[in-house]
Amino acid sequence: METEDIDKKKDPELSSRTVSNGKHRQKNRTFRSVFENTGTGTVLIEADMTISMANSGFESVTGLPRQSIEDRMRLTDFIYPGDCKRIEDYHFGRIEGRDVPGDYQCRLTGNGKGLRYMAVKAQLIDGTDRSVLSFMDITDLIRSKKELKRNERRLANLMNRLPGMAYRWEGETPYSLEFVSRGCLRLTGYQPSRLTGQVPAYTELIHPEDREQVLESINRALRDGQSFELTYRIRTASEKETWVWDRGAGTRSEKGDAFAVEGFVADFSLYKEMEQRFKKREEHLINENKRLRSTASGICGLCDLVGKSKPMQRIYELIRQASSIDNGAVLYGESGTGKELAARCIHHLSDRCGGPFVVVNCGAVPEPIFESEFFGYRKGAFSGADKDTEGFLDVADGGTLFLDEVGEISLSGQVKLLRVIDNGSYTPVGGRQEKKPDLRIIAATNRDLKAMVEKGAMREDFFFRIHVFPIRMPPLRARKEDIPLLIDRLCIDSDSPDFTDMSSFSNEALARIMAYDWPGNVRELQNAIQRYITTRNLDFLSSDTPSTCPGSFNDPTEDMDTTLPLKVCMQKIEKRYILQVLEKNQWHRSITAKMLGIDRKTLLRKIRNLDIG
Repeated sequence: METEDIDKKKDPELSSRTVSNGKHRQKNRTFRSVFENTGTGTVLIEADMTISMANSGFESVTGLPRQSIEDRMRLTDFIYPGDCKRIEDYHFGRIEGRDVPGDYQCRLTGNGKGLRYMAVKAQLIDGTDRSVLSFMDITDLIRSKKELKRNERRLANLMNRLPGMAYRWEGETPYSLEFVSRGCLRLTGYQPSRLTGQVPAYTELIHPEDREQVLESINRALRDGQSFELTYRIRTASEKETWVWDRGAGTRSEKGDAFAVEGFVADFSLYKEMEQRFKKREEHLINENKRLRSTASGICGLCDLVGKSKPMQRIYELIRQASSIDNGAVLYGESGTGKELAARCIHHLSDRCGGPFVVVNCGAVPEPIFESEFFGYRKGAFSGADKDTEGFLDVADGGTLFLDEVGEISLSGQVKLLRVIDNGSYTPVGGRQEKKPDLRIIAATNRDLKAMVEKGAMREDFFFRIHVFPIRMPPLRARKEDIPLLIDRLCIDSDSPDFTDMSSFSNEALARIMAYDWPGNVRELQNAIQRYITTRNLDFLSSDTPSTCPGSFNDPTEDMDTTLPLKVCMQKIEKRYILQVLEKNQWHRSITAKMLGIDRKTLLRKIRNLDIG
């Protein structure tokens, strides 16, 4: 050691060189230590891409010892052939000072593990043409990303093949969608990009009558994280109204807050159509059951019509036939014969029973306002039209329009209605858009419409449009056997404790009722019965009411054989007299018994013993 010190003193240059070499060795040791402990596979490559230094991390990456690598192999020996040219371009570009990536990805071979994906960080050592490259194995990350992309593609393909639209609302105001699947194109006619923006927002497609319910459900799901299931209507890009089924639920964040709604919307039109068909079928079966029950119950009435006479049996059959079709019908008959009741019965037994029944007294509609009353009008159409107003046709949409006293409609009004009947459409006064109501027209009159056509008071084409299914209501005088049933019904409707049925009337009153011709028909009978219940006085519109004394019957002793024994003669007289009273009362036994002053059982026994009938 002393000799070395003496040498250094004798040769200062040697001393300086020794110090420099020591510092160099220290720097190399420091560099080697840092190089070895980078935490990545790191190499030092020369200008010709020869690897002059490799750390243990690179040994692990390649599976080769550094002795076999350093100064023996080039970097490209480890690079996947498909990436070699790109890596060479980067390396020589760095040396030449070109702008090349310092961070990139490449694939390495070797280590018996097949291709390995590497994230590379390359840097040129200042003042040299050598580079330091660090390799980080990202194979698992790349494979995870590829698997994620594959799953995303599968999910996207699955969603795009769904028979509907998957969606996601997000945010405090759910008026636009964050995501929709491509099924929205088939469902709404809009591309996903149109629905996830504001033009048009999906909520604008929802029918105005259903929109509030849908938004309320979405807001509740956002607020409370609840699920919901709805059916509602949307308007597609082609302006078609479509029923959809929507099922969704609120989703929660990691903190437990509800922040989004995810769900699925599918076309529900077919199911809704089937539901409507089943509903109509059910209504039809119910109506048919009503008809059958009316038939099986003795046919004492149908709906609010009362009677079991042959004329009324015929009317019931015609009403059933008219209710089974959807064509126009016209009811003829004198005032008070029940034309409106018959029209209501047709409506009630038809498939339109769930719709409105609108009565129009045609004689009470003045000609100047005929069009506005029937077709409605728009605001500003004329002086005083301060708002849009519906007409009779609007109100009757989906049901039946009953034109009472149709013969009172003017020729001008007939032309306007004829256009509606023929084309199925009309335009409100002051409006431009056509309306197409779904309704059935039933007319009624006490006039001879055919005679009106001959006189020019009714258009022939209008007559034939409404005269599709004529029904002629019989007058009460043609069905007097129904009077007892009508009286019973009127007594029930009166709620009088003293008049519960026909037996509450005196014999004289019943005889007068049965003998009267009733020119005002059932309405006159109703008024007369109500007056009698109130005042105990029976009066009629006509003053020539037939007498009800026994003398008004044929004399039962007329042409009697005077040689017969008294008992036989009395039996014959009794039989003839009872038979006359029965015939006078249309064989109504209760009325006949009261007129004879005997009870019904006694009358039945006499009928049987005297062989009457």
